[in-house]
Amino acid sequence: MLFNLFFVFVFFTDENMCTKPTIPNAIYTDSPNGTYQHGDVIRIKCDEGFEHKDHNATAKCVDGKWSTLPVCESKSVRCVFAK
Repeated sequence: MLFNLFFVFVFFTDENMCTKPTIPNAIYTDSPNGTYQHGDVIRIKCDEGFEHKDHNATAKCVDGKWSTLPVCESKSVRCVFAK
């Protein structure tokens, strides 16, 4: 029985956890142990001079992988072309 509990614990903690994501030009609250559990959500804030691309400011840890990570792009990058 002890072996089964250990296996379940290891499977849950290793396979369903996400590592710290790299999001250039952004800050977010780090996890104290450097990993995030399945279902954890992070909210980012873009650095000064940058803004959220597509207004997406969150990412969720799902089965050990991050959902689409937010992107912060320079405010001066956006161009509008008139036809």
